[in-house]
Amino acid sequence: MKKASIILLGISLLCGCAASGGVTRTERGTFVVSAASSGISGEGEIKAASLGEARVFCEKGGRTLQVVNVRGSQPPYYLTNLPSITIEFMCSDRQGLDSAVSLR
Repeated sequence: MKKASIILLGISLLCGCAASGGVTRTERGTFVVSAASSGISGEGEIKAASLGEARVFCEKGGRTLQVVNVRGSQPPYYLTNLPSITIEFMCSDRQGLDSAVSLR
């Protein structure tokens, strides 16, 4: 029984999900959201989660997401180089006028 518990603990550590640092405003008036895999999650999963977080952030202000730049880690992935992604974005007016959302 003890051996099975140790094996399950090891599997759960390997199968971790993405960990996001939240949305941060940059000096350039854009925003950044970064996420890293804490296990065997692929870059596609953390990219989708980060884009979703950015979209929700913009929609809360009544605006739409405009991606400026996407940077991700490069394979091979191993213990000290897990998949990670950084998305730089702006929130645009629904009428198409580009403007960054102000943090109030």
